[in-house]
Amino acid sequence: MKDVKINFHSIDGYISGFPEDVQRKLQELRAAIKAAAPGAAEKISYQIPAFTFNGNLVYFAAYKKHIGFYPTSSGVRAFKRELSAYEVSKGTVRFPLDKPLPLKLIGRIVKFRVAENLKNAALKSQAKKYPVETESHGRQDWLGLRRKKERCFHGATQGDSAWALHLLRRPQSNRQPSAWSLA
Repeated sequence: MKDVKINFHSIDGYISGFPEDVQRKLQELRAAIKAAAPGAAEKISYQIPAFTFNGNLVYFAAYKKHIGFYPTSSGVRAFKRELSAYEVSKGTVRFPLDKPLPLKLIGRIVKFRVAENLKNAALKSQAKKYPVETESHGRQDWLGLRRKKERCFHGATQGDSAWALHLLRRPQSNRQPSAWSLA
């Protein structure tokens, strides 16, 4: 038997392919995401509904026994305690179809992802305005800046992130590169 692949072009088209009760839950989930991120754009990505706001925000999909919600690994990690009642993996939360969706929690997760995307966009913007010069090469070290960003957002404290943003905002000048280096 041949598998038929359906290409969806809108979230409405995706949702319409499910039974009524699942459609209601998917519409509730969609509304909660829109309420938490009113400026987010809808799209179909990987053949499932997705929302973007300065990058990918969240995805969701319906399956036989659950609704999959994909807020990336950082979204799952930040709300680990609240999500303990659900089946969770690295970047996925599975909400059973026979239980109500935790819409308030979903809204908080989406707001967290919006803030995270805004922070990442600010770092990228600052990196373009003020590239980092290294001592040894005297050239713009984009890789070093990316590594600093990764250290700040993966396991570092909030104060460390603020410190990195402060360093990125410092104006570049003709002073010695070592005084302006992030290394």
